Amino acid sequence: MCDCQRKESNSVPSSQSGVFHGSFVRQLKEAVEEAEITSDQKARMNEFFNQKALLGSEMNDEDFEKINELGAGNGGVVSKVRHHKSGIIMARKLIRLEIKLL
Repeated sequence: MCDCQRKESNSVPSSQSGVFHGSFVRQLKEAVEEAEITSDQKARMNEFFNQKALLGSEMNDEDFEKINELGAGNGGVVSKVRHHKSGIIMARKLIRLEIKLL
């Protein structure tokens, strides 16, 4: 039995089908267009959305090649990784979970 509770989160949920992901990205793109930000900021946001589309909504460990470890601490390990399909290099944090069994 687990001595933990599920916390409600304000993070964006993902769906197995990716349908939620696609509609959420569309909403974000629309919000960027309406936002009062510079054209450079809009261009950076659109580049982010394009890269996110290359990655897809579902990722697993096999999708990445570890380049090197960037750091480690109480919260987990941060590594520099390359996404196989897109070639995008990013940081990935693996969070340690401690589950206490009664």
